[in-house]
Amino acid sequence: MFQMLAIPIATMVIVLSGGSVTRAQDADWIVKESAADFAATVQVLQAEIEKRGATVVATVDHAAAARKSGLELPPTTVIIFGNPALGTPLMQERQTAGVDLPLRVLVWADAGGKVQVGY
Repeated sequence: MFQMLAIPIATMVIVLSGGSVTRAQDADWIVKESAADFAATVQVLQAEIEKRGATVVATVDHAAAARKSGLELPPTTVIIFGNPALGTPLMQERQTAGVDLPLRVLVWADAGGKVQVGY
């Protein structure tokens, strides 16, 4: 059932990248380079999430939190989102699914400055 929730994320990533989704070394981790800059990538992802009927629950700016602690981190943001109409039936079937919900997508600038999207 979690596979059906991954499809909307893959669609959003394809919209940003203009290409297909590729898998990283970890079989459960999918990463795609964005064709847009960091801020635009985050903005487009949030808009696409909402457009597809999910709700952005929170956005965690890890780089900003690092700066507040006197540390440096390249742009790194997690977008947390969900759709109770899809998530609730999963949790009704297996309540421990709640540890994986709401869904999250990570946007980061890698060492070369390229913007990556992973989930």
